[in-house]
Amino acid sequence: MKYIILSCLLLHVFVSAALPPISFLRACAHDHLNRDRTTQCKIQKLQIDGNLPNIEEYMKCIFMGYRWFPNRRKPVDVGKLATDIGAPKDQVQKVIDRCEKDSRNDAGAMDFFVSLLRSSETKAAFNKFLQEREAKFFKDKLCD
Repeated sequence: MKYIILSCLLLHVFVSAALPPISFLRACAHDHLNRDRTTQCKIQKLQIDGNLPNIEEYMKCIFMGYRWFPNRRKPVDVGKLATDIGAPKDQVQKVIDRCEKDSRNDAGAMDFFVSLLRSSETKAAFNKFLQEREAKFFKDKLCD
């Protein structure tokens, strides 16, 4: 029995390692942006604001995809987010807390995403994460 369990675990590790990572920016765009290339182009250029159609649902989809929103809502799983983007947890926590405070505890996924992009504490790590992990999305020709 031990050998069967070990074999299954090893198979899972090998299969997981062989699969390419999912592009949540791309998958969530398909689900929430109705193939709106203008909006996707702005997102690809990281020109994100609350005026883009369906942006909050799109960002929520991304946060849930990466499991940064456990249980489909806030609070942000700061530990997982920090680990994923490769930034110190205390710096990520500071950015999330500041975002919550600035929005009077009504911050959504878009607010968190934009804060991570713009804050000096997380900007470099978050941009690097996005460019590496979401390379497929950033290589798509959306801005023609």
